Amino acid sequence: MIRTRIIPSSNNISVAIPDSYIGKKVEVILFTEDDNQEGKEKKGEIKSYKGKLSKERASELQKFAAQIRKEWDREI
Repeated sequence: MIRTRIIPSSNNISVAIPDSYIGKKVEVILFTEDDNQEGKEKKGEIKSYKGKLSKERASELQKFAAQIRKEWDREI
């Protein structure tokens, strides 16, 4: 894998492909560092989530969590 960061001086970029990549599928992705930051979650306080789930959904999640915890103790 080759990864590099550049600051383009025009709207054209030329890429030299290594010999070992010839004949293989390659993926080229172009984004700014600012674009990359948008996907990261923002940290928030836990109290800001209060009341976001309905009581029914919260109950479903509690039951699911209890079921998963039971699986931790089982023999594999």
